[in-house]
Amino acid sequence: SLMPIYAQTYMVRKELARNPVKHVIIEITPDTFTNDERLNYGNGDSYVVARLDSLSERLDYMARCVQPSDWPNIYARMMLMSLRSTANRLLGRMELIDESRRGFNPKEVEDVSLDPEWARAYHQGMGIFGNPLEENIRAYEELIELCIAEGRNVALVYTPVSHGKVWTLYDQDFFLDWARGMADRYGIPLFDFNLLKSRYELFSDETSFSDDNHLSEEGAEIFSGVMADVLH
Repeated sequence: SLMPIYAQTYMVRKELARNPVKHVIIEITPDTFTNDERLNYGNGDSYVVARLDSLSERLDYMARCVQPSDWPNIYARMMLMSLRSTANRLLGRMELIDESRRGFNPKEVEDVSLDPEWARAYHQGMGIFGNPLEENIRAYEELIELCIAEGRNVALVYTPVSHGKVWTLYDQDFFLDWARGMADRYGIPLFDFNLLKSRYELFSDETSFSDDNHLSEEGAEIFSGVMADVLH
């Protein structure tokens, strides 16, 4: 997701105030903690501003969450994105998809099967958790603390990634141990869906992913059902 953690917290607080849900599921990923959100997530800020209901809410979000020097950029991005998407729709390059009943952004299938030569060259040659940022860690903890303070049951979820992705990483176990430590500190569960016994029966690198790190529409639909069964 392009939505930074501080923006997620803002939107979750707004949603909890109007929605009496009992459970909050929060995805946990390595890049949540390693990306410099203030530099990389301007599009996420634009998305949040567009989702808010009133001018007063938008001004409040900008004042609380966005550096003043970036305010002009947020609205410039919104204008450019709107113009580009409108032009693409008029030219027939973009199909308007009704996502109202999906709950996720459907993505095309891509075969991400591991190439044998690439597998030999890059086995455990990449890292995903080299430099977690303290600001991101604290923001994520504040999101958890908000939900707990509101009396909601919280669970952390690590979604399936491709076999090729796992094959190339040398520090995934280190990240997951660190994430379990965070979950334990708050007394909440962490579900790693890459450890399902039926993981390779349910999710294939040929059809379940749109890239090595994100589920395709088919994979997302399977995962939604599996997650509902596990969390029930």
